[in-house]
Amino acid sequence: MTADVDSERPGERPDRGARDVSGGYELFRDDWGIPHLRAADAHTLARAQGHATALDRAWQLETERHRVLGTSASHLGA
Repeated sequence: MTADVDSERPGERPDRGARDVSGGYELFRDDWGIPHLRAADAHTLARAQGHATALDRAWQLETERHRVLGTSASHLGA
């Protein structure tokens, strides 16, 4: 599954309503963008939760990286 960072509308998740079973788990996002996960075991479910969180929080990692490097102004457009 891939996520397009530049979606057409802010807050729109490209994987909304999509199901991914290639990783051994199922990820479905409802109309509110809330991820719903199904997996055969706890280990796979934890991996799926990490994947969903990473998709939702990639912007935060990038912002924190710029903050640590002291390049926040250029990153945020100032």
